[in-house]
Amino acid sequence: MFSKTVNRRKQKATFAVTKMAQVKSTIKGINMTELNITDQCLTVEQAITQEANRVIASLFFSTPADKDMVEAALESIKAIADVACPQVAKTIHIRLVAIRNGIHVNQIQLVA
Repeated sequence: MFSKTVNRRKQKATFAVTKMAQVKSTIKGINMTELNITDQCLTVEQAITQEANRVIASLFFSTPADKDMVEAALESIKAIADVACPQVAKTIHIRLVAIRNGIHVNQIQLVA
């Protein structure tokens, strides 16, 4: 039982670190999922929103992502957003609460 809990924590931590790396690379214009460098320059808000939306979308795949893993990833993205763009962090927090309460979650929309 204890080793299962430790393994789960390690898995969540690894997933969180991966998400943080993806956010950083997206900010720099590198899309890790497509392995190409884009010429588009994203704002921090756009990069964080895109990564959060990718994580949220994984809940609705034909083989959905594990809810705990999605929560862990969104918590990591929210931690970055808390510092970089508090308004987006607030929106991510609302999505996290909804996911935890089993409520359908829509994608995050950036307000211009």
